[in-house]
Amino acid sequence: MDPALRLDGRIELRDAALPLGETLAILDGIAERSALVGAARRTGLSYRAIWGKLARLEQAFGRPLAAKTKGHGTALPPAGEALRGALAEALRNLEAPMRRESEAFAMRLRRHFATDARKLRLAASHDPLLMEAAGQVAGLHVATCGSAEALAALRGGTAELAGCHFGTPAAA
Repeated sequence: MDPALRLDGRIELRDAALPLGETLAILDGIAERSALVGAARRTGLSYRAIWGKLARLEQAFGRPLAAKTKGHGTALPPAGEALRGALAEALRNLEAPMRRESEAFAMRLRRHFATDARKLRLAASHDPLLMEAAGQVAGLHVATCGSAEALAALRGGTAELAGCHFGTPAAA
């Protein structure tokens, strides 16, 4: 189970309500390709649908956000560039908190809905104190073996943890 949260906000101004990401993709497409065809490719929307969305935004903001240029191109006037920059910055500022919350959300759900909860595997030599402590850790599976075997299990991927003994340093 790998759920993820995605930001699906909208720009709401007067009677207009358009998705943030789609609006930014339209403005980016126009800015990068100097044409609505760039916005159409970026969003998968038709040329006509993009003009309709731009018209609603322009009506809400009260100024042009895209303008036709000579040679059948399209450019962003200052208001369009300002909206593009503000949207890009807002989405950039929301990335880190959304990523953190998405990870926390996934962890909370995995804890309660995991159907294939895996045990943590420890390969270690028999040590009464270790065995007592391991018995108190839910989901821990202990395989008793020697130090070399424990390290081999760790390297081989059959254990996530390995306990082994190291000799005392030789006195100089």
